[in-house]
Amino acid sequence: MSDALLDLMPAHPSWPDVESDTASPPPLDLSILSIREGEALCLRLESLKYREIAERLGISSKSVCTLLARALKKLRMVSGSHLPETVSANSLTGE
Repeated sequence: MSDALLDLMPAHPSWPDVESDTASPPPLDLSILSIREGEALCLRLESLKYREIAERLGISSKSVCTLLARALKKLRMVSGSHLPETVSANSLTGE
């Protein structure tokens, strides 16, 4: 995944700042995502709805749903319990 795409990924609001005394969770390895999964995830994290993401990527809303489900599954597999609870299938639904 390109560095530009990684730069678009906002920090989770519940994660403490780097300068904080509280330890932050380990970073997620976003390189496991396909470029399309990463693009869809970044756009969803910007609060775009599925149809808006579909329009931007030139794909169907169903494909957006599939990309986000695959991305979430991959991130959960590698992160274990470190994926914030607020990142769930429910938080990624956007119709």
